[in-house]
Amino acid sequence: MATIKRARPTDFERIMPMAFALQEYEASIDEAVKVTPKTKKDLVKFERKNLKRRDARFFIALEDDEIVGYISGWLSKANISVSGKSYGFICDCYVLEKYRGRGIGELLNAELMKWFKEKEVEYIEVYTYVNNEAGKGFWESEGFRPNMLRYLKKMGE
Repeated sequence: MATIKRARPTDFERIMPMAFALQEYEASIDEAVKVTPKTKKDLVKFERKNLKRRDARFFIALEDDEIVGYISGWLSKANISVSGKSYGFICDCYVLEKYRGRGIGELLNAELMKWFKEKEVEYIEVYTYVNNEAGKGFWESEGFRPNMLRYLKKMGE
């Protein structure tokens, strides 16, 4: 059974292989996502900065002291919140393949939802790729509903 806990900066090096795996997966399902030495370096900076944010949380799933999954999110302001309250944004959720189907994603999400509730957010937003059937199924099973489509065009096409 996985244990969920808040990630610390000392967990960073053990989280990054999963962040890279998520980046690779996203590149495999969307041609706009590129994995290059620069995008990997940018991802390291992005994740390190967000792990230190006071208005953000990373939670990790542990099995036998191995990090098998993580989720990250933060508070934000946007026009979707008509009351002006902050809303929650889920950036990443990833579980190592061999640990999928055990409810770890649900446990991670529940922990982040608990933090969002403590922060009195009005809405929570998450993005997933339109052709990511597993991602769409997961988020819908967690009570999220499709809200908006984002369109992308490559210049010259």
